[in-house]
Amino acid sequence: MTWPTTLRTTAATAALLAGLVITPIALSRLDDNQRMVETQPIREVEVVAVHSPRTIYASMPTVIVRHPDTSVPTAVQGAEKLVTLPAPGSYVPVVIDPNDRTNLLLTTADWSPTWLDYTATTAATALPSLTLAALFSGTFTHRRKPVE
Repeated sequence: MTWPTTLRTTAATAALLAGLVITPIALSRLDDNQRMVETQPIREVEVVAVHSPRTIYASMPTVIVRHPDTSVPTAVQGAEKLVTLPAPGSYVPVVIDPNDRTNLLLTTADWSPTWLDYTATTAATALPSLTLAALFSGTFTHRRKPVE
């Protein structure tokens, strides 16, 4: 086995192994928000404003509440997952991210990962490693003259 063949095989194998390691880790992190909503204490906060800009392509509503610790208006995560938006002046249940106290998550939103989340995560982690493996295996390959 020549050194270019060994290098090509080693690089392609390393790229494939990186994809095999990264993909399960990324898939296990998909339900972090759901786990946080299930384990953290729930607090009721007042809705300050609701913005729901509608465009041709999508609707990305924003729900702004008073932060339970600082009373500063803060946008909550999960507003796009709500079926009906809360009215200003009403109260919604939220949990505070223990790692980032400015991050609020709505508990009424459905945080369970969908098939699209799994598909996108798998594609984002596995396809680059497959592409790198294909590039590495083709990089050091050169056409040989046919034997006459």
